[in-house]
Amino acid sequence: MSVRFTEQFGGRELMTFLYETPEATGQPLSLRECEENIAIPLELANVPTGTTQIDVWFGSSADADCPTASVRADTTNTSCEYVATFSAMVPTTEIDATVRQLFGADACETSADRTFFFFASTTAQNTSKDFTTAETTTLRIALDVDPPGAPTIDGGPFEGDESIEVTYDLPEGTLVGANVYVDPEGCTADGEVDPSGSLQDGAEPPTSGGDLQRGETATVDASDLAYDQYAAVGITAVDQARNESTLVVTCVLRVEIEGALSSYCRSKGYEDMDACLAEYECSVLGAGLGGEARVTMIVLLGAALLVLGRRSRRS
Repeated sequence: MSVRFTEQFGGRELMTFLYETPEATGQPLSLRECEENIAIPLELANVPTGTTQIDVWFGSSADADCPTASVRADTTNTSCEYVATFSAMVPTTEIDATVRQLFGADACETSADRTFFFFASTTAQNTSKDFTTAETTTLRIALDVDPPGAPTIDGGPFEGDESIEVTYDLPEGTLVGANVYVDPEGCTADGEVDPSGSLQDGAEPPTSGGDLQRGETATVDASDLAYDQYAAVGITAVDQARNESTLVVTCVLRVEIEGALSSYCRSKGYEDMDACLAEYECSVLGAGLGGEARVTMIVLLGAALLVLGRRSRRS
């Protein structure tokens, strides 16, 4: 018999959050999922003929002797404890076990890492049968209800045009990155966080709209922000379970930054870039080039035109 998370759970693996190596993967249940008491869809395959119940117990470890009847029957032995019983179908059984069914009514108060034993049984809370290997399967699930500490932002306000980079330091811990939130009207005209804005230092993050980014530099898409108007950017640390820290907030300012060729063309009175390119025959030179090569050529030509412009002014 075997057990796995069903495809309805997004192929997600739930594993311990105490990883032995940085390369280990897996996503524990989060505090929000615990509070919402989500159902965890499980599929048991190769359920033996004659099975009518799936008995679920949790052991202190994967090595716990839960299949032995006397161990389960001993109420003073906490190495194996009864969890729940579900109706069985042969040869495949699908069950929806809620977080509180698996981890208890007070599940959201303490992080936990449990190995669950699933037994092919004919009675609920069976303490009289020694289950064989064919009648037993295990699954390890972690629950992480401890959000990480908040990051710290280096400097600010930050400026840019189409994109703006914000640097920050993440706290120590097993993190997957940082969520970035933007409030276009979250800062005052003086570049201070507006007390009435949706993003505030030390506050809980919005329930949606975060852009998960890796590393310790966030790239903010400023294409929809107004020029010369401060906007608020909130950042949270995100752990393996997708728990988020409280917000740390700074202000960013979108400013218009012209490229070399654009600046030169404007200095010559051109408002239309195509007209400027035609004047200097850039469109002919770049007609047979791909997009990346054309852009490279334009940048290099722009720099050359600036040099020529400086020389003509000197003469």
